[in-house]
Amino acid sequence: MKTSSLGFEWHVSLTEKWKVTCKSAYDLQQRKFVGNATSIGIYRDLHCWEMNFNWNPLGDKQIYKFSIGLKAPLLKDLKYSRDREYTKY
Repeated sequence: MKTSSLGFEWHVSLTEKWKVTCKSAYDLQQRKFVGNATSIGIYRDLHCWEMNFNWNPLGDKQIYKFSIGLKAPLLKDLKYSRDREYTKY
């Protein structure tokens, strides 16, 4: 099976502490976005802490992941994480 797709990825720093990323792929033959290749991410630097949010809004499985934790290398394991997966029927 032959496929043709166009992928893109961009990163934007809204401020020094806020960063947004987006990446996806577009299937040229089926004329739609590839669901599991699409993701949106938000990062926030909170001085000693950092926050990450990633979301895959398309596809059969929709997933989000949120985490907030310390930036110090020795304390990297000290964090709160939450992820959820939704499946289309």
